[in-house]
Amino acid sequence: MIAPEEPTFVSGEAKARQRKRRVWAAMLVPAVIGVAILQAAKFALGSPAVQFGQPMDPAFALVVAIVLVGITVFAAIWHHRVIDEQEEHMVLWANTAGFYSLIMGSMVAEVLAMGGWIAPIGHVALMLVCCLPALATYAWLRFR
Repeated sequence: MIAPEEPTFVSGEAKARQRKRRVWAAMLVPAVIGVAILQAAKFALGSPAVQFGQPMDPAFALVVAIVLVGITVFAAIWHHRVIDEQEEHMVLWANTAGFYSLIMGSMVAEVLAMGGWIAPIGHVALMLVCCLPALATYAWLRFR
């Protein structure tokens, strides 16, 4: 017969610290893995340093696209498995606000550019601006 194990008591603060470490690991480990893969691919392909707005080696561009998609899927699944329900709720609302801001912002920017009111806006710049409502929503839910 197997002797029953003694129950181990862990304080709520210790559990919170463990969960916080798991959340940070779920965010940082995939990023480090992605950067390492891209650096190895860059070295293997002999690609020059990447400069924004400049042409990129087609093979390296394909590797970057594949790594971005793969690491994002991996990180998103890992992150959503380690966060609690309250954090999941905050992320859901922030993602919803960011998504609708991006849809509305891109259509408004396109219409205004077509009408000659503004110069065409790059999609990356537009996404960065549209992240502000997502960040504001997350911060409001987190710190209210």
